[in-house]
Amino acid sequence: MAEIRTLALCVFRDGDRILLGENYDPVKQQRFYRPLGGGIEFGEHGVQTVAREMREEMGAEVANVRYLGAIENVFTFAGDPGHEVVLIYAGDLVDRSLYGRDELVFDVDQRAVWKSLDELRAGRDPVYPTGLLELIAPMPYEVLPAYQRRVADFVDAAGLRAGVESRTLDLVSEVGEVAKEVLKATRYGDAPFDTPPTWEGELADVFFSLACLANATNVDLDAALGGALAKYRARLTARGDAGSGR
Repeated sequence: MAEIRTLALCVFRDGDRILLGENYDPVKQQRFYRPLGGGIEFGEHGVQTVAREMREEMGAEVANVRYLGAIENVFTFAGDPGHEVVLIYAGDLVDRSLYGRDELVFDVDQRAVWKSLDELRAGRDPVYPTGLLELIAPMPYEVLPAYQRRVADFVDAAGLRAGVESRTLDLVSEVGEVAKEVLKATRYGDAPFDTPPTWEGELADVFFSLACLANATNVDLDAALGGALAKYRARLTARGDAGSGR
């Protein structure tokens, strides 16, 4: 009797490219692409599956693996019906040299290739599971504000990619550093605030952390600021107060 398989697949991104396994359906005579990973074994979490599969199939270590979502995939391959529930993750390759290679060969007749998102969206060769490109919906670097691109370029060059959870904690930590500077400068509220020499650097750390979080979640900060200002103007017009209180 046919069974429903549960898979864990991981999307590795390099700018506007993602790493995909290349496959071929002999019945359809069609090449197609799918993220790397494999079947989840009993007692194994999806994150562990990604790490194991990458290590076994490609000898590659992964880091910062984070869950993106799930896709149900009903399909036919080589004339046979299939049904999968696919957990999709994003992650980073520890070996940075792998980002500079056009393709990675594993096993005897299998390979993974870097494909641009524009090429994949053009639809010449299908990408499975269906809905993957919509799920990852990455924002191309070129549409980001210049300062977000500067941050993204620095993070990529320095190998400092991290997940949303880490970026959020970094931002909270840096805001805490700003609060500490205020407390120190005012002697815990007993004196007027006098800008300390470290103030500019602390604000820059907050700005950097915010840009990293925005990049990790595909947010254009210029557009977000425009929306916030429009919201505040509407509140001022309606009730004379820009705050969110009722």
